[in-house]
Amino acid sequence: MKRRHDLSLKLTAYLVSALFAVLILFPIIYTFGNSLKDENKIYEIPPKIFPSHARSVTVVLDYSDYKNASKAELLDKLMIDSTLAIYTIPYDLNKASIYEVKVVGVKDAKSIFYTRVHRAQMRLELDFGLYNNAMIKKEVLLYQGKYKQSAATFGYEFNEAGIHRSYNRDQIGNNTFNMPIGESLVSKYQINGRFIGTVLENKPLLMFENYKYFFQLPAHMYSDDPVVTTYSYWIFLWNTVIVLSFAIFIQTFLCALTAFPLSRVFNRRISNVLLMFFLGTMMVPFVSIMIPQFLMFKQAGFYDNYLALLIPYLTPAATFVYLYKVFFDKLPGSLFEAAKIDGASTWYCFTRICLPLSKPVLSLVALTTFLDNWNDFFWAYMVSERSQLWTLNVALYHMAQNSFAKQNFIMGLSFAAIIPVLFITVLFSKQVRQTIVFSGIKE
Repeated sequence: MKRRHDLSLKLTAYLVSALFAVLILFPIIYTFGNSLKDENKIYEIPPKIFPSHARSVTVVLDYSDYKNASKAELLDKLMIDSTLAIYTIPYDLNKASIYEVKVVGVKDAKSIFYTRVHRAQMRLELDFGLYNNAMIKKEVLLYQGKYKQSAATFGYEFNEAGIHRSYNRDQIGNNTFNMPIGESLVSKYQINGRFIGTVLENKPLLMFENYKYFFQLPAHMYSDDPVVTTYSYWIFLWNTVIVLSFAIFIQTFLCALTAFPLSRVFNRRISNVLLMFFLGTMMVPFVSIMIPQFLMFKQAGFYDNYLALLIPYLTPAATFVYLYKVFFDKLPGSLFEAAKIDGASTWYCFTRICLPLSKPVLSLVALTTFLDNWNDFFWAYMVSERSQLWTLNVALYHMAQNSFAKQNFIMGLSFAAIIPVLFITVLFSKQVRQTIVFSGIKE
């Protein structure tokens, strides 16, 4: 009977744990799945967690009729046609999950031109780059020679003598999109080349290529900031790493340095009074002092610079001070007495005895500081005005507020911001469990 009761209890515990794991992981998985979709499929009803297709379309155009055209004239026509195909095919077939458009120009049965563009790359240029949220019209795409800049941005291969680019001739035209694409390019957009046909392929790996262009979004969105233009997403990550590294180093050392005299230097009466002071600060919500602190920092010149982001961490956190003190109190007094008999100083006792033994607490403080400050938003948002100083959370907030930013881009960058938290938590899970043991030291 007891064995059956224990078995049912374990089964219930496993089921509850599995349920909570699913509830915690589902939003992360859903965010990742939406980041793999295109900007239209993300709003599909009923919603799907992952996209079902990632199609690649190869458009083949023949320019054999331009035998007397110069090299420059032929290239100009190729750039016009490729620009029209690249931008209009995903736009006209917005529910077809077309992630890639390739254009192959042939002349006298030889491939002479090739260009390839990913859908996310095209969206960057269309929303924030060359066309800056312009409408998809032939007149707009070709306005003032912008098609030349577009072709240069995406890159292309051109050689009248022939290039080593081939396509599946057996599959050309054998797809449901061949006719609508051909009619659109010939009738609606009036391309120069003769439409031969299209080759349709399903390439699931194109979904993951989204992330290559997600990280380029800040450079396009904040092109007026030279630092963000140069480093894009990585400047935000660098700012976050700077703040986190400083916070972790200061909090792990400063809180230990504050707790040591409370535990081993001051008498119990003074120690308790000072400890109550630190614990009392925990009762004051940060929201109540945030505005006065902001005004004080701004008047002191700590605004819109790295000092404004770093200086708040010079104050030891009361929670960590208390944690260190409890740990130091549990250390055997004989360790310190023996060290002092041998002539050890107080600093020696702190650095050579307390700190080496407090590795589990150091790990917990470092992990907690990492998680708290990785998720921090309000203070960094208040004191950083220039985009080159934003941390990841602040940058994500500003990018999400832009009405032209596509949701799959925002979800992709949000998922990328979650990965370090999951990695660090798993990496330090063993150290966190060890904190309850306190190294197994007893009086």
